[in-house]
Amino acid sequence: MPNHWFAITVVRSWPEQVEKYLESVLHLGNIWDCVVLLDEADVFLKEREIADLARNALVSIFLSVLEYYDGILILTSNRVGTFDEAFKSRISLALLYPNFTKSQRCRISMFENQLNGSSRATLPYMEELSEPTERSEEAE
Repeated sequence: MPNHWFAITVVRSWPEQVEKYLESVLHLGNIWDCVVLLDEADVFLKEREIADLARNALVSIFLSVLEYYDGILILTSNRVGTFDEAFKSRISLALLYPNFTKSQRCRISMFENQLNGSSRATLPYMEELSEPTERSEEAE
């Protein structure tokens, strides 16, 4: 199944424009039969506050648009603890990706270098990245 990526940060404007944009994105997702990825969806997922009427309107619009979407939608956020209660009941699967340790970052970088045909995997900074720290030792 193909996928398509849209950045939410470009739609932080008037609620009417946001609604049209989201509807068009999800409509394309249906037409193309693809997975839609809305990156950095924090502005829509964050818990509503009484004093922030503009953002509350965005959240309400987003919830309304989601009600009619029957495709696969992936939302990314780095603020998991602040989700609005209305979204929690609509999430089918939540995945937590912890930060990589230095050792893991080193292995990923080496793998990318192999894919690119580069021999940079032997550079001095690679040794520094692979040295364990207190936090990475706890994670491993």
